[in-house]
Amino acid sequence: MGDGAAVGAVQLCKSSGYYWGYVVFYDAMQPNNWGQVRLDRYQGGSKVAAYTCDTVGGNGYVRPGQTQCWTSRISGGSSDKFQALGYSCYGSSHPSCPDVNLDA
Repeated sequence: MGDGAAVGAVQLCKSSGYYWGYVVFYDAMQPNNWGQVRLDRYQGGSKVAAYTCDTVGGNGYVRPGQTQCWTSRISGGSSDKFQALGYSCYGSSHPSCPDVNLDA
């Protein structure tokens, strides 16, 4: 999207009952391009929470010249399900990512 194509991978990570989302782009983001990952938490089939790289504990969205970001580590219970989604966004001074809606 924007001035440069973004190709990469998104991962749902787990360690010792903690989950987080991670996105890596294979080349540095071009000017006016940004990256983001969203980690969705589900209970009983319903989305109950969402977290991004901008949520407290994450390292902030992928800026031009950068390649990766991750969310905070979230403690998951036995009935919790998680999904990670990666985004490439466009914006001149801050990312415009309309699909990265955090509403549960």
